[in-house]
Amino acid sequence: MTLLVFAKSVFAVEVTILYWGDRFARDLPTPKSASDTTKVGGAAQLAAFVKTYRANNPDAFLFVAGGDLAGTLAARETKGVAPAKVLAKMKPDVYSPGVVDFSHGSRKLKEALTKSKLNAILGNVHQNEIGTFLPTFDDIRTANVKVAVTALLPPRLKELVPREGVLDLTIADPIATTKDFIKDRRENSDLIVILSQLGRNYDSLLAATVPGIDLIIEGHSRTTFDPLLQVGKTLIVSTGAKGLYLGKLRLEVESGTQLVTLIDHELISVESGVIRTDIDVKRAVKELEERYSRMKGDKVGTLLTNWNVDQFGPSNLPQWVADQMQQSTGSSKLALVNNLDFEAGIDRGDIHENQLYGVMPFDIPLIAFQIKGYEIRRVVERQVAGQLPFLTWSGVRVIVEQGISPEIIIEHDGALIDENEYAVVTNGLLWDRFLDETSLVPEVRPMFIFPITQYELMIEGVVKQKVISTPLDGRWMVR
Repeated sequence: MTLLVFAKSVFAVEVTILYWGDRFARDLPTPKSASDTTKVGGAAQLAAFVKTYRANNPDAFLFVAGGDLAGTLAARETKGVAPAKVLAKMKPDVYSPGVVDFSHGSRKLKEALTKSKLNAILGNVHQNEIGTFLPTFDDIRTANVKVAVTALLPPRLKELVPREGVLDLTIADPIATTKDFIKDRRENSDLIVILSQLGRNYDSLLAATVPGIDLIIEGHSRTTFDPLLQVGKTLIVSTGAKGLYLGKLRLEVESGTQLVTLIDHELISVESGVIRTDIDVKRAVKELEERYSRMKGDKVGTLLTNWNVDQFGPSNLPQWVADQMQQSTGSSKLALVNNLDFEAGIDRGDIHENQLYGVMPFDIPLIAFQIKGYEIRRVVERQVAGQLPFLTWSGVRVIVEQGISPEIIIEHDGALIDENEYAVVTNGLLWDRFLDETSLVPEVRPMFIFPITQYELMIEGVVKQKVISTPLDGRWMVR
């Protein structure tokens, strides 16, 4: 941290902030892509980058905006304790639990935070009959700067994780919570920081609605297309998901005037071999892998065709999952999944339980909602135009006739989609980002939560079918 002195006793402090969110307990590095085998991510490499920057700047802050305690088999089997202990070795100044961290239930989450001794906060989550679930904010001070930090979860939390684990919680309105926080902390703080799991649309609304926020660190944005955004005087930053990038922000903060100026911003690729890995964290990760990688290894079925995942086009694994959702929930005519939510495919041969968990490694509920025919058409048209991620439908056939103005034909049960309402089943991951991924508003439509998770549904489907052959079908055709 650099101290810059000005006249009239006003001085500016250079503040460095390191950050990430939604790492999903990805403790092992992975190849960049199918064509680039450079390893990126992983807890040991991420810890090494953090340690290096802090060695050069001991006053640098590290804020982690949630989503570190779920997303692997080790996280599931230890109810978040194992990844929490790995994260604690990186010594974040503040951790704010994310949506997926509550998939273990509120009680287990609090146990993981206690055992790991992470400094965790949540500003708008309250435990019924007890009060605040965690401390609602933290004041972090160095010799020359005072930073006030709070954290926010979406009001729809109970729709996004297994409901029985969070029935004891009440989620307060994020905007009202932020206004109260700023009223209480703004006068005596040089910098106001929000760690957010609300999503980009809500974060932008928050910044536009509530004056006095200096920085919002997004933990719930899975892309890196727009890692730095300014809304009014508020900076909004994100790193994408899975710990592939470390965010680094330098600000100039005028003590006494509360004027904050951006110096520079960097999104650092956490590549292996650039910096020597952190030995302590590497040892802890290796121990976890040896203990949990072979768990849930029972054979549950046989696959005759590779299950593939194309995040940007039709692929047979999302098709099979969507079909299982539509067929198993009875009353739903359609099903919808986002190909980006699939972590891995499975090669043909024996199917093991732990492989199915690796496909979509979260305990997330299934949710039915109502949608009108014209809304289906709007979503499909935006998919065709490349304005939305690739969504796989069950119960819908889409034919795109290419041309200057493509003709789009949408069918259900052999007939054109009409203007009636349709019941659609999806999972908590897509429902969480429903506005971002469909451009439709979730709050205005009836919905129902099923008492089964996505993982349980996949296990049930494989066990029932035993031998599975799923070639890519023609439900999405471009000609």
